[in-house]
Amino acid sequence: MFLEEENVEENVIITQEISDLVTAMLERVYDLFKFDFRSDLELRMILSQHLVPLSVRIRFDMDMKNPMLRDVKEKFCLSYTMACNAVTVLNEHFKVSLSEDEVAYFAFAFALALERRKTEIKKKNIILVCSSGRGSAQLLQYKYKNSFKDYIDEIIACDVGSLYKMDFSRYDYIFTTVPITVSVPLPILEVEYFLGDEDIVNVKKVLCGQKTSSVLNYYERDLFLTHLKFKTKTEVLRFMCQFVIEKKKLPQEFYESVLQRERMAKTAFGNQVAMPHAYKAMSSETFVCVGILDEPVEWGDQKIRAIFLVCIADKDHTSAELQHFYQLTASFLLSQKQIQELVKKQDYDAFIKAVIQMEEEHPI
Repeated sequence: MFLEEENVEENVIITQEISDLVTAMLERVYDLFKFDFRSDLELRMILSQHLVPLSVRIRFDMDMKNPMLRDVKEKFCLSYTMACNAVTVLNEHFKVSLSEDEVAYFAFAFALALERRKTEIKKKNIILVCSSGRGSAQLLQYKYKNSFKDYIDEIIACDVGSLYKMDFSRYDYIFTTVPITVSVPLPILEVEYFLGDEDIVNVKKVLCGQKTSSVLNYYERDLFLTHLKFKTKTEVLRFMCQFVIEKKKLPQEFYESVLQRERMAKTAFGNQVAMPHAYKAMSSETFVCVGILDEPVEWGDQKIRAIFLVCIADKDHTSAELQHFYQLTASFLLSQKQIQELVKKQDYDAFIKAVIQMEEEHPI
């Protein structure tokens, strides 16, 4: 959608004004998410080219609908949230409030940039231990190499008896179909000879350096607040921000930072859910404080029952973990059934169980 048509009648001129706006957009994304796209020339050019016609639409008050808005929110949630933050620069500069449809077009650009980062995954070297014959071992070796080509650089098959001859310094993991009784200096993953869907998911998590489930890394029991009774959005935010400030020892300006972000663009996600966050990253870890209201409050033009206050770690992000977290959270927030269950039960264990089940259904 960002590629220029071959027979364009006019040149696309990227002015200094547009170039400066793109720089400010990428700075704002870095401030909150700590993803550094500031030197990504391809992303800069895509954003700049998109801004040229957009500036014309803004001037003439034209709004372009995006038929993929819901899909973007669900499947590219991190990209969409980045775009929401980035366009606040445009809202301030042009004195407008860009619609969700326009934001979603910017989300495609950030999704492409994040996709390119996946190629930066450090590939692993694997020792595959099996007891089968040479032909079967080669078949298994080929299956792993083919199934995990984006994650594996070198994979070598051997039997248990030959394991002691291996130079372990060259390898990262041992995958084995048989018990290993000798002492080895590498982590061992027991695998089935025939690769099932669950095996593939588990192996990918190991190769990505992820834990079995990333859910508990972000959603803590102590940060799950139920039966809240507030009448306004400001009251809810003040209470939740003060709660995490004390719990996580955040600076007092965290609350004002969240309000500043709210003033720039709406954070109501639809489906009775809002996902507020600070203007800049202020925490040493990424976490979510979930607040559930007994009665809905007005949140802009929507009525909200569940608030997911997201706090991003103040560190550079290079892995797919944050992307996976946002995608999983978005799938949950956009599910009418899941949100209805959440506000009805207001139960942490039921919530975690539902999110873990969704994670298993939507593996990395």
